[in-house]
Order: sequence, then C-alpha cells, then structure tokens
Amino acid sequence: DSDSIAGSVRLNSDRSLLTFNPTGNLAANTDYTLTLSGVCDLTGELLDDYSLSFTTGDTADTQGGTLQTYSPYNGATDVPLNAVVELRINERIDSTSAISSAIYLYDNTDRSRVATDLTISEDGRHIRLTPQEPLNAGHRYYVYFGNYPNYLYDLAGNQFRSRSFYFT
Repeated sequence: DSDSIAGSVRLNSDRSLLTFNPTGNLAANTDYTLTLSGVCDLTGELLDDYSLSFTTGDTADTQGGTLQTYSPYNGATDVPLNAVVELRINERIDSTSAISSAIYLYDNTDRSRVATDLTISEDGRHIRLTPQEPLNAGHRYYVYFGNYPNYLYDLAGNQFRSRSFYFT
C-alpha cells in the first residue's frame, strides 16, 4: 500500500508487547491508523484484526528520560532487610530495554548482583526491584539504572540518562 509506513516490529520476551518502530519520523499534525492483522495466539488461533487511530503532535520527542525519584534515597542507612527499590521516571520506558542487566541491584560488600524481580507499572513510569531474598545487614547496595553497556530507552527511542545510587 502506498500509504504504508516503513518500520520494524519487535515482540518482547514474554510475548505480551508488540512494538512498531517507524524507520523515519511521522509527519506532524497527521492522522494515522495502525492495523494489526494475521496474528495468531500461542495456540495458533488467528486473532481478529485490530485497528487503532491517533494524531501526531507538532513536535518530535528528541529528549531522553530521567530518573525523577527513587527509594531508598541515596546514602540511606539502616534500610530494612526486606526493602523494595522503587524508581519513578519522567516518561514511559520502552519495556523491551528494561532488562535485568540494565536495571539491577548490586551488593557492593559481597561484590555480586542481587537476584530481584523487576516489574514495570502499566503506565511505564514506575519500576520496582524486589529482592528474592532478604538483604544482608550492614552491606552497601548500589542500584544501577541504564548504565553502560545496557542503556534504557523511552518509547521514542531516546536514551535515558544513566544513574546509580547506594544505600546500606
């Protein structure tokens, strides 16, 4: 179709999110319709076609996101051994970039990564790292957010500013 937009399609690892990334910028102030057809579920059943429409704004998103707030705070002491790390960012994260090597908890005392469960809120702006085991008393922990070589990206493909902080 001559009105089609060239781009790539990516399915995330748990097969719950399909991302279309256009090759170039979309035109400003333009109506678009995205149509999904020919897709099968995990059992091989053909799904109904799906369409959605949207209108672009007048400017492109060229700024990467930032980590706005986090808990525990940097330099916090006597953090509970069952602490959950909470991160809030200023714009939606591309969940396919939010992998355990891009956002993680590190035990600096033992020099090892801490096994955590990583969850992202539905709005894509809140991230939670839940340790799978209680933390060790008196240990210094670092939280790494999008540090080299595993950067994090927003939905427009802009890189988030890397950040790290620690607590004990």
